[in-house]
Amino acid sequence: MLKQFSRMEKTRNWIIILFAALMGLSLIFFYAPGGRGALSPLGANNEVVAEVRGDEITVGDLNRAMESTARMQQMLGGQFSMAGRERMMLDSVISNRIIRQEAARLKLWPSDEELRAEIRRQFKDPSSGNFIGVERYREQVASLYGTAEKYEDEVRTDLARQKLNAFVGAGVQVSEAEVQREFERANTTFDIVYVPVTASQLAARINPSEEEARRFYDEHQTDFRVLEPTKKIRYVFIEQAKVGEKISITDEDLRAEYDKLSPEHKMAGVRVQQIVLKVATPEDDQRVLAKATELAQRIRDAQGMATEEAFAEAARGNSEDPATAKEGGWLPTPVRRNPNKPDLLQNTLSMQPGQVGDPLKTGNAYYIFRRGEAIPKSFEDAKREIEVSLRNRKSY
Repeated sequence: MLKQFSRMEKTRNWIIILFAALMGLSLIFFYAPGGRGALSPLGANNEVVAEVRGDEITVGDLNRAMESTARMQQMLGGQFSMAGRERMMLDSVISNRIIRQEAARLKLWPSDEELRAEIRRQFKDPSSGNFIGVERYREQVASLYGTAEKYEDEVRTDLARQKLNAFVGAGVQVSEAEVQREFERANTTFDIVYVPVTASQLAARINPSEEEARRFYDEHQTDFRVLEPTKKIRYVFIEQAKVGEKISITDEDLRAEYDKLSPEHKMAGVRVQQIVLKVATPEDDQRVLAKATELAQRIRDAQGMATEEAFAEAARGNSEDPATAKEGGWLPTPVRRNPNKPDLLQNTLSMQPGQVGDPLKTGNAYYIFRRGEAIPKSFEDAKREIEVSLRNRKSY
């Protein structure tokens, strides 16, 4: 038995050492000198987000308050909620500003002596009951608030809030009757005795006689009149998706569906070349449009067509999109039909191979497109899409 206690004591010592090491690592990780007290880029932002009687609240004020709260919750092991925290923190900062202004206006702002007394009351040594000392005090508040000055500013605001509450509450009068009612409400207890009654179980125990039933019918004949035609309906619900899963579809069925597709639905997409001319300022819009129009007319022939080489040479010399210009204007992926995405590239699907369109503008740039050859969609590529469509159609 003594040996067992000895082993338990050694195990306990190892657990204490391991826990101390983990605490040391966590302090190094969370409170390294480069991180504590460092001000994020938003902390120096002077953009005004709110104003309280001429007292401006900046983005930096809001961010410093959020960092202070996050640091405190991290030390206490709490969770810092992301949802709505900016709105909640801004409301808190605005509330504090209002409290400070009202306390100053009513001459209730805490004095330095009141601040010192409150700090000494909060930071007492449990063993002696005396103040823990300035150095220990500064270390403790710095770990939670960054600096002692920030903490003391919040203490002053809390003291001002207490003074304002006392000032407002001092004028409230409570009658003897109200005190009596509140006392009775807070101190009255009672026991409840109840019996649950279930309607279905109660109805099963009631057996009305034939005479009682007829008398009830005679007294309530209007309740039993059928004023509208009624029908009894039986139905079977069939879920289309479940039916589709059970349908057998062969490769011959899929091949037949593929053969019936129109030529445009047998395309995997078309290759497209482009030339991009950017509009730096609104004043340059007409100049860039004129340049794009002249360039398009120079590239294409009388039928509106251009060779791949001619367009590629113009793209390398004029396009302001470096990624496609060095590739002769070719887009990296083919353009596919997408009714849910009506962008400029969808226009190239209605053009003829080799055709060069007029300049089109989107955003801050003009685009000149040339449609290349269509990329055929093989049966294997279309097989999955055809199967889904055919299965849905047959299940319906």
